[in-house]
Amino acid sequence: VSTLLRFSSLGRESTKSDQAEEVNLEHLTASVGAVFRGDMDSMRLKLETRVGGSSPVVKSHGESLKDILSNLLSNSIEASPEGVTLLIEFSHNKLQIVLTVADEGPGIPEKIRHRVGDSFFTTKSKGTGLGLAIVKRRSEQLGGQLSIMNPAFGKGTRIMVAIPLTEVKTNA
Repeated sequence: VSTLLRFSSLGRESTKSDQAEEVNLEHLTASVGAVFRGDMDSMRLKLETRVGGSSPVVKSHGESLKDILSNLLSNSIEASPEGVTLLIEFSHNKLQIVLTVADEGPGIPEKIRHRVGDSFFTTKSKGTGLGLAIVKRRSEQLGGQLSIMNPAFGKGTRIMVAIPLTEVKTNA
């Protein structure tokens, strides 16, 4: 129910550039990873994180990035077999930030990939089908794009979200 309520409120939220804030990508990654630590430990999953730059701080929308990352990581955990490594990677330049989440699950078949991000579409036996719909909507609100790749069929999924930036800083 809370996921449905969150999804329904996304259309009414504003993500204007005047609401952008400084977001430390290392802190964001650690914070979201900590939320899922119990699930990952129970499945013996490892989490590899890569954040480009020296403690990069970007001007963006922290809550939107947190929603995007949380939903992508949750899906990766659910799709992964025990004992594998998940990847969260942030990279950026002066124009955009790119978030990549990769897993070693079964991958997303090409024939249904176009439906990923549709509200209530799921291939899981349990779940609402809203996780990737939230990711897609949040990405679009920020002027970004969502792309999905299977690096090698049967060897995982790599989801990338590219979001325009207005400012990039690094802490030395």
